[in-house]
Amino acid sequence: MRGTKNVADDSDGGIAAIAGIGKHLIGGWRSRALYVIGVRTGSGKTRVGLQAAMNMLHRGLVLMCTLEMREGEIHKRVFSQLLHIPLGNILDSNMTPNEWERLTNRKATNRDRFYVDDNPARTVEGIRRRRL
Repeated sequence: MRGTKNVADDSDGGIAAIAGIGKHLIGGWRSRALYVIGVRTGSGKTRVGLQAAMNMLHRGLVLMCTLEMREGEIHKRVFSQLLHIPLGNILDSNMTPNEWERLTNRKATNRDRFYVDDNPARTVEGIRRRRL
């Protein structure tokens, strides 16, 4: 992924430091499959999940279920990635006029195919039933 910054790039040694996780560990992301990433808090699960989601958007609809982050937090990260706006700028509301315009207009491609379920009571079976 030359020339782009991946949300999975990480230098703290967490799970997000593993580049190409889909290809190298599971043989590639499969359509209509359910993947569960489970490690301790702060290890980069969300970053890995978002990177996988961004890579899967060109194939169709993506549903991301999260127990630790609210939908709005996930969308901020998605907009950061798709609109090429540094996440810190979005979180701090410290954006350039051009970044504000891009965020306001949300001219991100594929964002209408990305869904978030942030229900903390959701079970794996419930996720399977909700699958798109």
